[in-house]
Amino acid sequence: PPSWPGWQHFRLWKRAVTRWNESTDVAAHRRAERVLKQFDWDLQARFEHLDDEDLRSDDYLDKILEVMGLTVGERAGDELRRSMRAALYETERAREDTIT
Repeated sequence: PPSWPGWQHFRLWKRAVTRWNESTDVAAHRRAERVLKQFDWDLQARFEHLDDEDLRSDDYLDKILEVMGLTVGERAGDELRRSMRAALYETERAREDTIT
């Protein structure tokens, strides 16, 4: 998996680790272990409440990213709001270019 760059690059790392998860040949039951090894001890401690069944399931990455999102202060729907804002901005820019 991609190395953990720190909280300042969380969104980029999240996309990179999601791509890695979709394209890796690492056995599914070992992927969570590989991802968690990237973190320091303090960050790993935040995942102690997840049991082995959670970490070996197909949605392990969603659970890891949920814990990290709560840690960094993300709320449900933040990514959707970010995408919508970007789409509206691009539409407005395209309209201004057409007018001028």
